[in-house]
Amino acid sequence: MSTPCLRYWNCFAAANHCRGYLLQTHAMMAALFRWPAAVHQMDTLSHRLADLLLAIEAEMRRISLWEEVRPSEKALSSLVPFCHDTLAFHQWLQWVFLPKMKRVLETEEDFPTSSDITPLAEYSFAQVPLETDKLLKLIREFDEFINRQGQDIAQS
Repeated sequence: MSTPCLRYWNCFAAANHCRGYLLQTHAMMAALFRWPAAVHQMDTLSHRLADLLLAIEAEMRRISLWEEVRPSEKALSSLVPFCHDTLAFHQWLQWVFLPKMKRVLETEEDFPTSSDITPLAEYSFAQVPLETDKLLKLIREFDEFINRQGQDIAQS
């Protein structure tokens, strides 16, 4: 019998394998039908964002910041930025940030044009007695990725 963590990683590996196959298929289709470069670029950006989100989730699980019990709707519906009055930062990441960013990918909404969550992550994780360096690095990569895309849009 496999543990929940092992099942998760098996699903994660299978998803990455399928995603690789889909990327190859997309590249072949693009070559056949000569899709515009902008479509291919947006698809690549979406995959990079998906990779970052999956990596953040995986790291949160690895260091035991992932929670099984969902906070109350009242806690999640706070109007304070980052639900700072009702949730810990890692709870906000798991229950608000990641689902919202996944919806952006699924519905093909426009990416945010800026992000600066690293300073709050650094402050919050300084108080957590876990090894959060890799998670902070991933959050910093997310900020840099979004800000770079925002600059590209502003220059277009």
